[in-house]
Amino acid sequence: MLATETVVGDRYRLGEIIGRGGGADVFRADDLTTGGSVAVKVLRAATPTDLRRFESEADTLRRLDHPAIVRMHDDGEHDGVPYLVLDLVDGDSLATRLHRGPMPEDEVRALAARLAGALAYAHSLGVVHRDVKPGNVLFDEHDDAHLTDFGIARLTDATAITSTGFVIGTAAYLAPEQVTGSGAVPASDVYALGLVILEALTGEREYPGSPSESAIARLQRAPEIPATVSPALARQLAAMTDAEPDKRPSAAAVAQAFGDDSVPRDATAVMPVASDATVAIPIATAAAIETNEVATSEPARSVPARSVPAASTGRAIDRRALVGVLVVGAIVLLLLLGNAFGGSGGPTAPATADTTTTVVAVTNAPTTVATTTTTVKRGPDKHGKGGQNGNGD
Repeated sequence: MLATETVVGDRYRLGEIIGRGGGADVFRADDLTTGGSVAVKVLRAATPTDLRRFESEADTLRRLDHPAIVRMHDDGEHDGVPYLVLDLVDGDSLATRLHRGPMPEDEVRALAARLAGALAYAHSLGVVHRDVKPGNVLFDEHDDAHLTDFGIARLTDATAITSTGFVIGTAAYLAPEQVTGSGAVPASDVYALGLVILEALTGEREYPGSPSESAIARLQRAPEIPATVSPALARQLAAMTDAEPDKRPSAAAVAQAFGDDSVPRDATAVMPVASDATVAIPIATAAAIETNEVATSEPARSVPARSVPAASTGRAIDRRALVGVLVVGAIVLLLLLGNAFGGSGGPTAPATADTTTTVVAVTNAPTTVATTTTTVKRGPDKHGKGGQNGNGD
């Protein structure tokens, strides 16, 4: 692990730690060549997966140069420790702002246009972020928003880094197709952005609770859009959070709808990200599924035989899918408890939906499921005091 005052790359003098994730630390640093300030993200963990993910983040950021995306300026190794040199965005995160309450609709519209434009640009280059959430939106001194933390972003032409069959992201903002293990596509980022916009309007997370509760909730009901939201915006949010990915607008279309005319219409032309094959672990018998009961280490749960309508939309949830996600909930909860008492040996903190990166996968077969979790410890969301690029996943 590198320490304060270390000069990396014969150029960047590390200062205070301003962000910390499960596998990396982020330092405020002085650029001795330009005299400016930067953020230096240093890999702390040394597992092969951590190293591959760190290298993947560097590869991803080399492709991206957009005013609403935190950019990478340099990268390298110091005494065998990899590092990335990033923009220093020295302001609040959106998560910090929303702790103070909802934002006015006109400000939310401007924010939505900027973030959708950033996603449209990334999607046009074959990059799916996979972790769009308020904690990954930072504001600079001019109050302009920047999308950050591409540590778990997926390139459409890259081999998956996560274990085969697993989907990674933050539970409260996962799209339905991620929860059910179908994989992340550009439309998954659009869904997450829709939840972020809704949270900015209401000041409340749409799917709160534990990671398992939050993940399951979106399969039981659609997001509830308040009547106070203007009709046009309500329609846009409903489209962005449609349960079916192919029915959602592209990020480019969203940006245009919110007034960003700079986004080219051909930015919608991207390759879909193929889902990984699922590693199936049998945990329920066909008889248990048929009787709508699932045997796990938690008490058995019963599910009505009829489909469950999604709130306010009339959408129905397939019975087998609902049984599957109930199983996921039980196992995710158990794995979270196991992780809390038997983690990797690093610093620990109470896990919340904001600070936990959850991996969930459900097979198409009604009797099998596979899950795992990764817990990430973040500092406070306010950048400069622990918020920027802290996700080491």
